[in-house]
Amino acid sequence: ARTEMQGVAGTAMYQWRELSDKDRRAVLLYIQPFSRFPWRAGEPIAVPAEPPFTMESAKRGAEWYAKLKCDLCHGTTGRGDGPSAATLKDSWDQPIRSTDLTLGPRYKRGSTPRDIYVTFFTGLMGTPMPSYAGTLQNAQQEWELAHYVYARSQGKQP
Repeated sequence: ARTEMQGVAGTAMYQWRELSDKDRRAVLLYIQPFSRFPWRAGEPIAVPAEPPFTMESAKRGAEWYAKLKCDLCHGTTGRGDGPSAATLKDSWDQPIRSTDLTLGPRYKRGSTPRDIYVTFFTGLMGTPMPSYAGTLQNAQQEWELAHYVYARSQGKQP
């Protein structure tokens, strides 16, 4: 629904803000059967309260980015040019590009720190992006990682 409302920058996905809630729901129900992903409702993940964003937090997040080996796909600068990027395939064995983390408006699930947090800890179904739930020791470290990627999407280098 968010994609329908906001569109996806840099793509042909237009913003459909003029649709009423009823029409937006009708469009979503119409396109749902076209999805390659089996739809199923699940329990929402608990997202801990976000600490204030600081460049210090983002800098610590850069350490988690390296320790989790995010650079293998996304590259050391986050541009999607890591050494494994050329070999990535989706769940249907089709080549897929690694996300350029410097282009936040194109993120599949949204580009706010909260959206980034949710992506890290649920993964992206059908893509090589796994869930990182349980890989860091605490919520502070998780938010530092989200802050690092958010900073990269804003053109900032911690």
